[in-house]
Amino acid sequence: MAEQYQSTIFGPNLDLAYVKGFENGKKEQLQRDVVMIRDVAYRSKSFEDFKEKLRDEIKNMDRNTWF
Repeated sequence: MAEQYQSTIFGPNLDLAYVKGFENGKKEQLQRDVVMIRDVAYRSKSFEDFKEKLRDEIKNMDRNTWF
């Protein structure tokens, strides 16, 4: 399931966010975010399900950890 989303989710925007966050010393946070996204992708049955679960996951995140 995750392979289907890699071209959409792990694309240039995430790469750019990772580079910016890495430059700002947020490497560990970014690694946790990527693992969370990958986990949501594996648990999803469809792309719509993935978007809904990811939205819920982001709502539950601590806003202070965003970069």
